[in-house]
Amino acid sequence: MDNMDYKYTEKIADMLDHCEDVKDLQEILSNLAEQKTRWKKKSSEIFDVLLKRQGLTKAKYSKSALASIIECSRPTLDSWLKGVVPSREYMIRIGLVAGYDEAGINELLTKFGYYQELYPKILSDCVCLFVLNTYDENRCEKYLEIMKTIEKDLIADSEEEEVAIDTKHFGEQVVNLASEAELANFISSNIGAFKSIYHRFYAKIDAIFYGAGEDQGMFEKGGLSHDYVDEDDFYFNAHSKFGTNVFTIAEEQQWSASLRRAVSEMRMRKWIPTREKIISLGIHLNLDRDEIDELLCLAHMRKLYPKNLFEALIIYITVNAGLIGIYDTGEYNPKAPTNGKYDDDDYALLNYTYDVLKDYRKYPEIDEFFGEITRVE
Repeated sequence: MDNMDYKYTEKIADMLDHCEDVKDLQEILSNLAEQKTRWKKKSSEIFDVLLKRQGLTKAKYSKSALASIIECSRPTLDSWLKGVVPSREYMIRIGLVAGYDEAGINELLTKFGYYQELYPKILSDCVCLFVLNTYDENRCEKYLEIMKTIEKDLIADSEEEEVAIDTKHFGEQVVNLASEAELANFISSNIGAFKSIYHRFYAKIDAIFYGAGEDQGMFEKGGLSHDYVDEDDFYFNAHSKFGTNVFTIAEEQQWSASLRRAVSEMRMRKWIPTREKIISLGIHLNLDRDEIDELLCLAHMRKLYPKNLFEALIIYITVNAGLIGIYDTGEYNPKAPTNGKYDDDDYALLNYTYDVLKDYRKYPEIDEFFGEITRVE
């Protein structure tokens, strides 16, 4: 990040920290909307090559074919062409389809998506690096094919202990893999290292859900250490932030099917964290900005980023939720936020988030996230 970019980021962050009303927020979002032009220009460059083949009469891909290869919907592909920044996972797939090398994909991730570079101890990134060093064609298809095979055959049934390993040495081994068989053997032999990348993240989730210490996971050897009913209906520990069960909260807050699945897989330590779901979980569980940032960092992701339009809104929501007392009292009334009483502290942040975001659904990334939340009356 150059110095001017850093100063602008710091300026936006400071504005969000001191943003006290919707008028100030709108000014910030207007500035951020202009930043989307950087990705829009880059996406035009990428997709002009893929869809128009730089002026040749026949396109390399149709939109439907390209969406199928990347495994996204046509509307999602169209949104990227309009300037919506893809998720980190989709940014990697786009780079692979576009024929970028490691440096090119890292530039996409850091300069246009504000994501972290490829990191060999993250399973998907390891596979991406392998594909970049092994194949010259059909890289995205190979990447997705290998990921599905590995996740099905190796990750789901693994009971290997989590272990630490030197990242540099680990990365050097990945670069030297020569075949899919070698990759499969490498991952199988080092499955504990892949699991360990999220060890502290899972432990923190346990601490939030069950009141466990960060070094005491629910699924340690020796059995469950907390009150447990069954796989779909289990109770939070009395010392956690919550006094009810996950199933009840999920039902009452109308969690999306994907969020329920993510939480279920977290409990079995099978879930590969995604940024959007971590933020969604934070909102549903009344986490403040620092707590959401902590989860992102433990999942080896950047903190909430003020230059991302969607995340700027999340920063505004969580900062103001603290100012109007939502975290202290569990109370939220849109007509009298400082004095009005709200009946249930399980819904206060969720409803506040809903009420703020509904006015910004003109932005595609906000509208997409709206499928994650609902207002609980």
